[in-house]
Amino acid sequence: MKFVLELLSPLCPAIGEGSAGIIDTEVAVDEFGIPEIPAKRLKGCLLECFDELAQYDAEIFSQNVRDRLFGRSGTLQGNVLIRNGRPSGYAELVDCLRHLRSNPTTASYFHPDAVRDVYTSIRTQTAVDRGTGAVKPKSLRSIRVIQPVSTFEFEVSFSGEYSLADLDILETCTNVLRHMGLNRTRGLGWVKCRLDRTIRENEDSGFFSTDRLDESETYELPLNLMLQSPVIFREGYVTGTALLGSFASLYIKDRKKQNPAYDPEKDELFADLFLHGKVRFRNGYPSVSDISPQRSRPNGAHWKRKKDDYDHVYIMEPAYDKNSNPSSSGTMQDDRMATVPQGFHIASPENSSVVYWVKQATEIHYHHQRPALKSIGHALGPESEIGGELFVYEALPRNSLFAAGLEGEGRLLNVLIDLAKRYGCLLRMGRSANVQYGQVRLKFGQIVRTKPPEMIRIQSGQTFGVLLSSPSVVPNSNGYCDCKAETFATAYLRELEKQLAGPLSIEPTGSVYCRFTEYSGYNTKWQLPKVSQPAYDGGSLFVFVNRSSVDVMVPARGTLGLYTSVGYGEYEIDVLAHKRLIVREPISRTENEIPEALPLTETTRMLISSVLKTVLFRRLSAQAAQDADEWFDSHLTHRDKLNPHIRKRWKLYRECRSKMNYETLYNQARSLDAKKRKNSVSFKDLFRAERVTGETDQILQELSFPALLEWKPGTYEVLTCYYDTFFALLKVRLKRQQKEAQQIGSAN
Repeated sequence: MKFVLELLSPLCPAIGEGSAGIIDTEVAVDEFGIPEIPAKRLKGCLLECFDELAQYDAEIFSQNVRDRLFGRSGTLQGNVLIRNGRPSGYAELVDCLRHLRSNPTTASYFHPDAVRDVYTSIRTQTAVDRGTGAVKPKSLRSIRVIQPVSTFEFEVSFSGEYSLADLDILETCTNVLRHMGLNRTRGLGWVKCRLDRTIRENEDSGFFSTDRLDESETYELPLNLMLQSPVIFREGYVTGTALLGSFASLYIKDRKKQNPAYDPEKDELFADLFLHGKVRFRNGYPSVSDISPQRSRPNGAHWKRKKDDYDHVYIMEPAYDKNSNPSSSGTMQDDRMATVPQGFHIASPENSSVVYWVKQATEIHYHHQRPALKSIGHALGPESEIGGELFVYEALPRNSLFAAGLEGEGRLLNVLIDLAKRYGCLLRMGRSANVQYGQVRLKFGQIVRTKPPEMIRIQSGQTFGVLLSSPSVVPNSNGYCDCKAETFATAYLRELEKQLAGPLSIEPTGSVYCRFTEYSGYNTKWQLPKVSQPAYDGGSLFVFVNRSSVDVMVPARGTLGLYTSVGYGEYEIDVLAHKRLIVREPISRTENEIPEALPLTETTRMLISSVLKTVLFRRLSAQAAQDADEWFDSHLTHRDKLNPHIRKRWKLYRECRSKMNYETLYNQARSLDAKKRKNSVSFKDLFRAERVTGETDQILQELSFPALLEWKPGTYEVLTCYYDTFFALLKVRLKRQQKEAQQIGSAN
């Protein structure tokens, strides 16, 4: 299903920010410059319509129905899922822009700013002092508005149970909606909305093709996650708990479709999948490729770098060798060292001493809750008695890539694979996942059978590190989590003794490099926050030494502590073969597939012709300015005659332009020149249309590809653009010449 929003006037769905010194209020656009209408704006308007209808029929439009459909702020998610509104034919527009940007000749024309200017314009307004009638100082404001050149479509679905009555209520609210956005009482935001009930089946993405997994075997299944919309995560990456919750919600939704009375508490398969830890949901860390994803790792807390050296990171001593870790000017303590910021990196498979940074950007999103008093169109803050707050979200941007994974029995992974395939490999996760945020597309990688962990030889007297590759919650002997170094060391040695089945002579050295975080969350089923517990953050390092007289074999990786089934407690052994690591720029992300042919539809033709018209008119204006300068300079010997003749032709041009008749303009201008043959100021052939259209054809030929569209601008538009610029510059030059003459006269 989808909402179809038709703009009957310009619309300003403000995003709470602007361009300093240029635009006070901006609208949302995607990476291509195509405008979007945030789903939260539509949801807020639908809620207003629902509350208005509740005043007339409180039985049908009850509070329970409101909570079920739209949720309750801060406590309950509604069943209605709404994505951001995009212009009709958005997929074709994106394919068209990808194709055009892949061509060096046309890439510069279709910059995001140029595309944005096709769909938007800038409005300015001031405030007037009612006492004096003059404009108030510092009251000039400019806002960007979306022009009514296209309809917008919002994809809508339901996350839980719904009935035909719910659909009728939602459609009624949609039909009542008439205004949205800013300045609704000043001519903006007049809309017409309808609900298209056509339900489209989820497309099979063809992401995975294999035989059924052996139910008795254990497998590792890599996951590649691409964000289809911004996702809000406090941690800055896709957590294992969010991945588990998304699959669990999808599983319950699927079962309730088959049996409305389904109860997950009585389902043993549900418990095996999501409660008993038989399936591990690994954290999704940033990746740089959507074809062969490589999972990044958190930067080590024991990494340092010189303040003037950005090409290397240094292993902090005394992690492994207190006596040797030289740098250019002596020991590392003698240099000005800075801590490597938190983030992620990918180790080079060819060279173990090279790492690549993975830069994960974030976005700031604003959401204004309007006060109950509708005459106030801005947030007032939490201290206001009539409501209205400003919410600020930090979100992971759309099209970001993350590499995660599943691990479990074949019979359980088969269920998750089939479940994802039935729903088009789309998941919802993070905050505000039902409206505007949280849509993630899922791809499965190559499944491999789980193998026993690789063993690493630790020689007698050798130090080694246990490096956390994910946050870890480790309880002490009393069952509490205190994040002390002794707590982790004791837990690790106890686990090592179980795996090696015997006493060990491995001891902690006391060298510890830790970061700390917090395990927390919110349980939507019980509508209660989870128990908050301190945790060691990813990248923390604990150093141990083999005190035995013989070598010891230890597992190269493993899990430790609580919540290991949702991405916590992963560690790996780091022997630190290199004291200095070379830093390289991240591997370039694989671009989306570029269409071979330019998709030509009514929507794409409109976009291309609008951008081309802008480019053409800009070049025509530049040519007109050059012609005006040349004409004026060639007639400077007749300064006393320039003013009346320019003004007379300008008046004639304006009269003929209003009648859209350039043939009359040319004939009258030629007759004027014929009557004054002795006049040395000549406008002969100035208004010959063929001269300007010939220049237009030459510019279009330089653009090289408009012939594909069979597109050519109207003669009237071309001539108007040219002559407006021509006469405007002539008048500027004339005023400048008169001012210079006055200055010379006053000096004499």
